[in-house]
Amino acid sequence: MNRILKRPMFRKGGSTNGIMTGLDTPKRGLVDGPGGYGGDEDKILNQYLKEANLAKKLTNRIYPEQGTDVNQFLINFGLDLMSRSPQGGFLSTAASAAKAPTQQLYQDIASQKAARRDLETGLF
Repeated sequence: MNRILKRPMFRKGGSTNGIMTGLDTPKRGLVDGPGGYGGDEDKILNQYLKEANLAKKLTNRIYPEQGTDVNQFLINFGLDLMSRSPQGGFLSTAASAAKAPTQQLYQDIASQKAARRDLETGLF
């Protein structure tokens, strides 16, 4: 064992030979040496982010972000509440009256988000 550790590959310092050649110089990107692909990932990512920001700006100009139309929900809820016959207490009647308008509100929100997303991906 003592003799094995005195071999040249276990000595500290000196030059590297054989399979260890080149490990003392850092590898740059996907290729060895100057030029090549080193740093291209950052350029591609920056270009992607610029295009995504531009698409968001254009989408906001063409299709401005709209708030949720709560008025339509309240009108539908009030009409349903007033036309519904009482079911137990007031809260159970109000809850059952709010089911359909709430579902419609969520569908409207989802369709607005989908329309914005489709426009943005189309521009992008």
